Amino acid sequence: MSTRRPIGAVDGIWLSMDRAANLMVIDSIMWFDEPVDWDRFTAVVQRRLVDRYPVFHQRPVEASTPLGVAHWEDAPDFSLEQHLHRAVLPAPGDDACLQRYVEAQIQRPLDRAHPLWEVHLLDGYRDGAVVLTRFHHALADGIALAQVLLSLTDTDRTADLVELESAAEGPLLDRIARWVQEHALVPEAVPGVAVEEMQ
Repeated sequence: MSTRRPIGAVDGIWLSMDRAANLMVIDSIMWFDEPVDWDRFTAVVQRRLVDRYPVFHQRPVEASTPLGVAHWEDAPDFSLEQHLHRAVLPAPGDDACLQRYVEAQIQRPLDRAHPLWEVHLLDGYRDGAVVLTRFHHALADGIALAQVLLSLTDTDRTADLVELESAAEGPLLDRIARWVQEHALVPEAVPGVAVEEMQ
């Protein structure tokens, strides 16, 4: 059965602000000292991203009438493979090669006919790999998306794919939260504006 959810007011603003020359996409990269196993990588993304957060298999749909409400709906043709990309950086696989790849990607808008995200695994970066993620800001705010990214990682390289009790647990996230608090980056509450959590 298809699931539909209203798009929150703040998320709707991010969608309406999105322009070809002003993309509302949050791009980030993670470095790995060793190569990343592709099969395990895809399984982790499926279990900890797509299966956990409905918005990662839903697409935005505009309101059909002037008084209607835009909503998220399950993408009828969702395919994990459509959102995962694998590439090998050309030799020498240094920062300049990585920069050229990233610059080429971040200029592309995300296709609104599909869920608004993509992940790239880049082999050949020095002795390891890089993961580039591209999430539309309408999916969630930056802090929530940081939590999502951290939920894809493990502190133990031999950890299996057992689900974590919470996507937000872990000492690294605790350190980020403390840093944010210490540097006063948490926005103050604005009367009449609700802070929306990731659905």
